Amino acid sequence: DYQAIRAIAEDGGHVVVAGDGFIGIEMAAVLADSPARVTWVFEHELPGSTRFPKEIAAHLSREFRSRGVTFVHPARIASAYEDDKTVTVTLEDGRQITADALVTGLGLALPLDWVAEAGITVDDGVRVDEHWRTNDPDIYAAGDIANVPCPIVGHRRIEHKDAALTGGEAAGRNVAGQPTTDEHIPFFYSFIFDDAYEALGITDAEGPHIVDWIEPGHSAVVYYQDAEGLLEGVLLWNLPANDDWDPKQAAEALLKVREPYAEDQLRGAIHRPW
Repeated sequence: DYQAIRAIAEDGGHVVVAGDGFIGIEMAAVLADSPARVTWVFEHELPGSTRFPKEIAAHLSREFRSRGVTFVHPARIASAYEDDKTVTVTLEDGRQITADALVTGLGLALPLDWVAEAGITVDDGVRVDEHWRTNDPDIYAAGDIANVPCPIVGHRRIEHKDAALTGGEAAGRNVAGQPTTDEHIPFFYSFIFDDAYEALGITDAEGPHIVDWIEPGHSAVVYYQDAEGLLEGVLLWNLPANDDWDPKQAAEALLKVREPYAEDQLRGAIHRPW
């Protein structure tokens, strides 16, 4: 797939990207920096607006548009048909887009009936305990399929490389007879053009959140809270670590305090050593 899409992009082909989650944004950004003509189909008014606060999503919108990306939004794809040369994408409103390739970043819909039929508990993934063990003591699960106990938000299925790596190691150690728990906070990082970010925990911009600008318009910390004020996620936007300071460690320390935070407690909390 990589070789195919790279060849199309380098030849200046037309690529449709579907979805504006983590993967959709990454794909749209990489293709925008190639010779490809990019059409981006997503559901929201601004790209990534379910994850990023409005200020950052608006900044990303300007960055993509300045590189010639065509937005088709808010829109959803109903179907796609491929022949020998092109892909025809049909939107739910009946519009059609013809391109050389379609790249989707739409998340996973797990077909787990066969797991449930084997007697394994299924709950948005294969439910495991803190040792990554299912309700069958001889069966373990890890990776995107596993619904694991998260120290921040309870049981959750995490579709991140980092979670697969740490969970896979923990499951493997348990299988090998080395009792191991994994209280790892889910973590994801990415680069979008000249911007870089790290996301810890659950970053839901549709819920309560606080944007704390360190350098206005460039670097910020975004704190995501639940309805009770408990911190459930932190976004570090353009805040690289150095030898003397690691904002990711500061964010982890804040997240591990399972008591409500007031806004004035969070503003400035990652401007200084925690």
